[in-house]
Amino acid sequence: MLAHREWSNYVAKRASLRVTYPSPSQRSTYYLQLPYVFSVPLIFAAVILHWFISQAIFLVRIIAYHDGKPVHMDGVAYSQDGIIYSAVGYSASAFIGGIVWGSALVAAIIAVGFFRRYPIGLPIGGTNSAIISAACHVQPEQKEKGDAFDRPLKWGVTSLGSEEIVGHCSFSSDEVDLPQVGYLYAGY
Repeated sequence: MLAHREWSNYVAKRASLRVTYPSPSQRSTYYLQLPYVFSVPLIFAAVILHWFISQAIFLVRIIAYHDGKPVHMDGVAYSQDGIIYSAVGYSASAFIGGIVWGSALVAAIIAVGFFRRYPIGLPIGGTNSAIISAACHVQPEQKEKGDAFDRPLKWGVTSLGSEEIVGHCSFSSDEVDLPQVGYLYAGY
């Protein structure tokens, strides 16, 4: 969702490219592959969920004594100190807390997906290499500039089209327009 959100924002506003080794006019990649406004709350949410799960199921070991003498039971291991009884313990409150917290996380993800809208215009598929390739192929006359990757870019119509003539849409450091419904556009 966040990759497509960043991809779609190139229709709404100019932005420099996000690359692994940026030049002064480019942006660096995210440390956790997500913007910090999303990654930090997700880390804390995962820590809390894992804590609930770790408290919900645990190992129980009991050594039984009665009046200072080991208690004998059938089918139970003995040690020098007495009877060792091992079992799996559980905490109902931790189970309920984990289920409630997990459900709240799912509801939060659905709410973010429902209420956050992408800018309209750029084809859906910010992680599809064919769509990225088509958006990056500029027309031959724009290739002469050669330094577009070092300037803020915006995606849009770089060559006007119509209902009969095929226009062109791509990233550009120049002014671009939004595509019009019913017109033909292509990437080279």
